[in-house]
Amino acid sequence: MNSKERVNLALRREIPDHVPFDLCYGFVGAAWDNFVRRSGSTNHFEYFNTDVEYIEVLEPRAKFDYAGAYYRGRLRPGVSYELDRYGVLHEKVEGLHFTRIIPPLSEHTLEAVKNFPLPDYKDLDLYRETARKMTAIDSRGRASALAMGGETIFEVSWPLYGLEEFLIMLLSELEICEAIFERWTKVRLWQLETYAKFGRYDILWLGDDISNQLGMLIPPDLWRKTLKPRLKEIIECAKYYQPEGLVFYHTCGNPTEVVEDLIEAGVDILNPVQPEAVDPAEYKKRWGDRLSFWGTVGVQKTLPFGTVEEVRNEVKLRIETVGKGGGLLIGPSHVIEPEVPWENIVAFVEAVKEFGGY
Repeated sequence: MNSKERVNLALRREIPDHVPFDLCYGFVGAAWDNFVRRSGSTNHFEYFNTDVEYIEVLEPRAKFDYAGAYYRGRLRPGVSYELDRYGVLHEKVEGLHFTRIIPPLSEHTLEAVKNFPLPDYKDLDLYRETARKMTAIDSRGRASALAMGGETIFEVSWPLYGLEEFLIMLLSELEICEAIFERWTKVRLWQLETYAKFGRYDILWLGDDISNQLGMLIPPDLWRKTLKPRLKEIIECAKYYQPEGLVFYHTCGNPTEVVEDLIEAGVDILNPVQPEAVDPAEYKKRWGDRLSFWGTVGVQKTLPFGTVEEVRNEVKLRIETVGKGGGLLIGPSHVIEPEVPWENIVAFVEAVKEFGGY
């Protein structure tokens, strides 16, 4: 059984030969440098023989002077900045991959939202090249996960005003927030329809961090009113054009209050099932007959600060509980950070191989 077959069986809650695994979407910062130095490789999918590879559609930034239009006079001398493909400026922090976002918009009007340039998502060469990469993954016998914008709606919306300001606007100026949501929903629908003309995928990666480790960032009823219908529309579009594809949804933290809603919206796989915030075994008991799980191994405690034996024990526990009867692709619950020792990464991979057989 190759990786593609293994992943597709497991995530359909059937029994493969072995629990599939990945290493989230890789290593960041100094962790990547350490991987290259220790492995002699620049391809962690190949080196660790993971069961899935990721491709993200990276829309080129619009040919527009964002800095001149939105950031004039706002930059501090001696500070390193980077403009992302959405036109949002980031203040870079040494040694870390997270950044301080500097919101471009201050005017709370529908006109300001309408006039803010979107990335050049209609560049067809982007979709042709993505399809070519997907075909290459398929030829290697791995499952392919396509991120059509890793941030689907919410996470590309709030940076326009900043998270705190946007959360206030959701309660006081909902019309403006919904205009942004609707704009991005139309983009995602266009992307899915267009990509279907060029290629296929095994798994469609959608996601927005709608929760923190204590619970929802947005009141659940407000999320159900504003974001759930749009997510459902996107998933219905995806399954219309590729009914055999599985839909993966990422949200860090504790989304317990809306897991049932995510299933109703058409989500097949929940990620990362963050063990510092939720109990993966309890999720399996409550929703494992209708939902598969991807991740479940902690990156805040076990992988960076645990012993090799603690890493092995956590992997074994997840396989015995969440992996029972299929429905698990095991992996770190987020990217591999610089604090994670090489020995713990190797221990994770070896433990999956040792304990993951069915």
